[in-house]
Amino acid sequence: MIGSFAAECLLFNYLQRKPTFRKWRRCGRKTQLRRCADAQMRYVSIIIFLTTLASCASSQRDSHSALMDEIESAIQLPPEAEPLESYARYYSEYKGSVRGAYTTQVEPPRPSDYGCEEVQSDGSLKTVDCPAPADARPGERRWVKFDDYPAVAGENCTAIQLEYDLRTRKITYLECARPYY
Repeated sequence: MIGSFAAECLLFNYLQRKPTFRKWRRCGRKTQLRRCADAQMRYVSIIIFLTTLASCASSQRDSHSALMDEIESAIQLPPEAEPLESYARYYSEYKGSVRGAYTTQVEPPRPSDYGCEEVQSDGSLKTVDCPAPADARPGERRWVKFDDYPAVAGENCTAIQLEYDLRTRKITYLECARPYY
């Protein structure tokens, strides 16, 4: 975070449209000159860092989008399945492959006191972070962390699971996900 002195230097220089060193040199404050120049350098470094970070995130988003396009162009849905656009589609990378979960069901909003628990080996319950809600609408697609990858199942092919091998660039598993009851 930029300190108040640095912000003053930057604002002063912007309003005066003069280089920092000239104003401070006229005042004869060599210490202030150095502090202001250092503050400006920090500010420039932060801007460069944030710009680089944003371009990396954008690049990753673009590569995920391209990978989803590649998978969706290669997919041949089961005969009983709906058209691709009628599914909310989730993708996640896991151990050298991409997992896909397609569903026509949208998870309803969770109440504010919603919580998740995990059963331990001794039978006790442990509170854990909940995965992100599976609230994409049919026709939408999302790249999610594997921890947020939704478990999907449904009658009459309302849910589909797939696996795409990143090495061979082929779909290695695809089927309608039926309930286990």
